[in-house]
Amino acid sequence: MKKQYLTEMENDKRNYLIKSNKKLIEMLQTDLYKSNMDLQEEEGCELLGKNCHEYIEIKDDHTSFYLILKNWHKFIDNLAAEYLAKNTAIALYKDIKNKQTKLYNMDCYDDDFNKLDEEIENDCKKLLKYCEDQLHEYEKYPTEDDAIQYADEMEQLEDYYIEEREDGTTDGVIRKDIAYTECYI
Repeated sequence: MKKQYLTEMENDKRNYLIKSNKKLIEMLQTDLYKSNMDLQEEEGCELLGKNCHEYIEIKDDHTSFYLILKNWHKFIDNLAAEYLAKNTAIALYKDIKNKQTKLYNMDCYDDDFNKLDEEIENDCKKLLKYCEDQLHEYEKYPTEDDAIQYADEMEQLEDYYIEEREDGTTDGVIRKDIAYTECYI
C-alpha cells in the first residue's frame, strides 16, 4: 500500500472523500466556526471601539447577543466607519455625521434642537442594528465547502492521506499519522 496525500489529489475527488468522512468534515467545520468567532470579536472591537461598553450595552442571548444604545454621541464618535460593510449603513453614518454637525452648531434653546437630537438618536439605533447584523454574519455555521476551502487555505490538509492498494483501489478512509511523546514528571 502507498499513501496518497489529499493535497496531491484532484479537488473533486479530495472534496468527495473529505465530505464522506464525517469526523474530519465536522472537525474542519468546527475549526472554521471557532475562527469566525475570533474574527467576530476582533471586528466588533475594531468597528465599535475598544471601550464600547461605555456607550453600548451588550446583552447575551444564550447563543448570540444583541446591542442596546446607551449614548449616541460616544457611539457615533467611536464608530470606525471603514469597517461598515453595507452601503446603506455607510450612507446612514454619513447622514448622522452631517446631522451631528448641524446639531452642534445649533443653539440648544432652539425649538428644533431636541427634535434633531432625538432624530439622530433614532438613526444611531438603526446604525447599531446594522453593526449587530454585520457581526451576526460570523455566527452562521460554515458549509462543508467553506470548511474545506478554509482548511485548504490554512494548509490544514497537508498531513492527511488515504491508503491506495497496488491495484489502485482504496477503502476511502482518510488517515493522519500523529507522533507524540508522553512525559511523566
